[in-house]
Parts: sequence; structure tokens; C-alpha cells
Amino acid sequence: MVARRFLSLIAAALIVGAGVLLMPGGGTPQAGADPAIDSEEQLFLDLLNSYRAQNGRVALQLDAKLNNAADWMSNDMGVNRYFSHTDSLGRDPFVRMCDFGYCYNTWKGENLAAAAPRPRSTSGATPPATTPTC
Repeated sequence: MVARRFLSLIAAALIVGAGVLLMPGGGTPQAGADPAIDSEEQLFLDLLNSYRAQNGRVALQLDAKLNNAADWMSNDMGVNRYFSHTDSLGRDPFVRMCDFGYCYNTWKGENLAAAAPRPRSTSGATPPATTPTC
């Protein structure tokens, strides 16, 4: 369960500009949904925000709608045994995000990762602050 939830944190995209799954600290969390994450997911978010702070970037926070889309996608890939940006219903990431209530016209993207047991191994060599995923 921890591995699947951790994969879901990665699966839905770590942000490009205004955010996909994560939003800059100035954004407000979505009301009505609990974007609770486990300790592995929190560690990954802390690592990412620590790197961002070192590079003069604002901290990111979870967006419940995107987190729900990520959880659904992670489960869908596991149950249906595939690894793709197109889900089993034929939706691309942007249609899926909108179906979960995130229809904003922002810079968005989706990053998928598999078989990464810990946040540090998923983040690998920390990307430069100028890349879209940071």
C-alpha cells in the first residue's frame, strides 16, 4: 500500500509552473478533500521543497484534486497492469486531471515512476531548479 501510494504521488506530476498535484505555497488547498499523505510521500515533498528553498523557489503544497487523480491513476495502472500516460479509459493526463476537478489552464505535466522504493531513489540526482519538475 505504501509503495502504491508513493507511486501515486509521483504518477500525477510533480508540477510544471503553477502545479499538477503540487501547487506553489501561495495556492490554497482544495476544500472538501483531505490530501493526507503517508510518511514516504511527506519525505519526498520535504526533499523537493528543501531543494526548492535552496534555489530561491517557494515551497509546494498538495492539491487534493490532483492527489485524487494521482491515486486513481496509480491504482488503475496496478490493477490493469500497464504503465502509460493514457489510462485504461483512454484519457490523457489533462483530461483525467479535469475529470477530477482540476481544469485550470496552467502549465501542467505528468511524471511516471515505477520500482523506486524510496523517495531519494526516485528523485535521483536532484534536478536543477530551472527544470519543469521543480
